[in-house]
Amino acid sequence: MASGVTDAFVRSALGGHPPVRSTLRIVTSSLHGVGDELLGRSLAAAGFDRVHPEPSQRDPDPDFPTVPFPNPEEPGALDRLFALATTTGADLALANDPDADRLAVGVEDDGVWRMLRGDEVGALLGSGLLGADPDPATALLVTTVVSSQLLAKIAAAAGAQFRETLTGFKWLCRPALAEPGLRQLLAYEEALGYAVGPQTRDKDGISAAVAVAFLVDGWASGGLTVRDRLDQLAIDFGAHEQRNFSLRFEGVDARRSIRSTAARVFADPPARLGGSPVTRTQRPAEDVLQLFCANGDRVVIRPSGTEPKLKAYCEAIESVTSSAVAARDAASDRLDLIESELRALFG
Repeated sequence: MASGVTDAFVRSALGGHPPVRSTLRIVTSSLHGVGDELLGRSLAAAGFDRVHPEPSQRDPDPDFPTVPFPNPEEPGALDRLFALATTTGADLALANDPDADRLAVGVEDDGVWRMLRGDEVGALLGSGLLGADPDPATALLVTTVVSSQLLAKIAAAAGAQFRETLTGFKWLCRPALAEPGLRQLLAYEEALGYAVGPQTRDKDGISAAVAVAFLVDGWASGGLTVRDRLDQLAIDFGAHEQRNFSLRFEGVDARRSIRSTAARVFADPPARLGGSPVTRTQRPAEDVLQLFCANGDRVVIRPSGTEPKLKAYCEAIESVTSSAVAARDAASDRLDLIESELRALFG
């Protein structure tokens, strides 16, 4: 990559944020992809000099020898990164997929390293970026019809603009183009894709990693952890828990079976989910069905665009009355019931 282009990208990745003098210990992985050098340069330019790349995964290798599948969402893909985080006493783990357009964020939670869900990262970015924005009224936050409902609440509370689109960044970045009076602060999808800042027109895992590092560093300076920030969001807006699952169809008639199953469910959707009445349905596209429950829970059903699967995106919302942990547990229990009901419905 030409040095002038690289330098310009690194400057852009900082998003106008001045470099910090951070003591955060960060571990990174490119999962045998192309992002290691550029991520390291960008973090260094931002003031993060305690960065430890996972050595066995930093060089590009099309065989991806250390992971079962080179997708940070896959079980086991981040095992080596989290082991490195433990041995180095890291504060934050960042992983890009092989082409570095997606970002996984790992944190230590009750002594165990875990990957944050894409919706958790989206909420943290949305709330953090809005908190530092000088003109929230012109700021635009965008997410998809299958992502959490939390971002809309965060935007409304700050007086910012919010839009919802179909899945994919060919849709996510259109609202900012269609409304030039607004500044795209964040566009994200739950599948670990984030476009941070008004100049980013597609998902970019490098600039998103820098934005996350800036936010975590700022919270740490105030004595707050990522869990503290997630707990505060739960207190302010309710605990939003998500669970996605797929029903795979096999054989030469798989696509036909998916279409017929979806058509049956779309024509006669369930009247209740997880014990709550379904009060509203919506079809943002011909092959997408949203089910909204009286208690705020929501389910989205759609066929996969790339695999023979019928996909369900489930979200349960629980108000915090005693603790954020208790609210999350209650929402997770309801997701168990919703998933069971949907699997029976799909047949």
